[in-house]
Amino acid sequence: MNEKQLNEYLNGPSAMILSGIAMLVTVVATIHSGDMPPLYTGHGVFFNLFQGSGASVWFNVANAVAVVGVVVLLVLLNKVFNFIRDLTYSFGTAYFLLTIANPLSACSFNIGTFMALLFLAGTFIMFFAYENQKSQNIVFLTFAALSFGTMFQWAFAFLIPAFLLGFCYVRAMNFKSFLAMLLGLVVPYWIVLGLGLVTFSDFKPLEINTLWTSFQLSQTRLMVVCVAIVALTTIILSITNLVSIYAYRLQLRVYNAYFIFVSVIVLIAMCVVFRDMMLFLPLLNVCLAIQVGHAFSISKSQKRYIPMLLMIVLCITSCISIIIL
Repeated sequence: MNEKQLNEYLNGPSAMILSGIAMLVTVVATIHSGDMPPLYTGHGVFFNLFQGSGASVWFNVANAVAVVGVVVLLVLLNKVFNFIRDLTYSFGTAYFLLTIANPLSACSFNIGTFMALLFLAGTFIMFFAYENQKSQNIVFLTFAALSFGTMFQWAFAFLIPAFLLGFCYVRAMNFKSFLAMLLGLVVPYWIVLGLGLVTFSDFKPLEINTLWTSFQLSQTRLMVVCVAIVALTTIILSITNLVSIYAYRLQLRVYNAYFIFVSVIVLIAMCVVFRDMMLFLPLLNVCLAIQVGHAFSISKSQKRYIPMLLMIVLCITSCISIIIL
């Protein structure tokens, strides 16, 4: 296989499917290793998503399916809106590889994976609202979904400013849309309080504490290093890609500026609730995967396969190190 064929392979769906299979194999291997962390979902404003600490195999299956769902939504999002101008599947490959790099968070139930799914689904309908001043229904449903999510996990609150700026970026916000946003945020709480399902005494403040206690100290250190590398790479690639993205037409610049802003929000969230940063890792992986797709498509070098191969080696090394330790 020459350099051109290797670049085409890494850019195509075959590499993405192979990396997806590798991700599923990694999940199965980690589960059978017996080194599974206990089920952890944290809590939201009123509720705990699951009571107890036992991890069911169905939760693990659901998380693996959700990872695949994230990649499927990424592919559909780019096919419909073409925010990465060239036809590429490298961002899907990158997301699977980044998931493999943190096997303990990937194989056990991670509410962050479902946050990433909700984020991409919301982004999908938000992009459809581009320059639509009559998109109040879309705005209401998006913020109602986010508000409902905060009842079960505080982390969803960090997506609210991301979508607010996103709707402003796509020029879908006006006074009516702003009112729709406020109603969307209020209505879920209005319903549960009005039905007597909860009272104000059930309020649970944001706590910054427990996720890292699910892992051994050596694993925690490796995972922190891995998260730091992902964060730094996201920042570097975002800045590097901006030079080329600036030449895109306005609509595509808006879409990509939104993803960069979300990256900033996620990094801030990781700093604020640093002990629970693994909840935000799937979202950060989405942001980095998009930047990898840009970088691979923008580059015309025949050697652009080298960073992708290096990424594969690093992710596999991280995976093996975390499982062994």
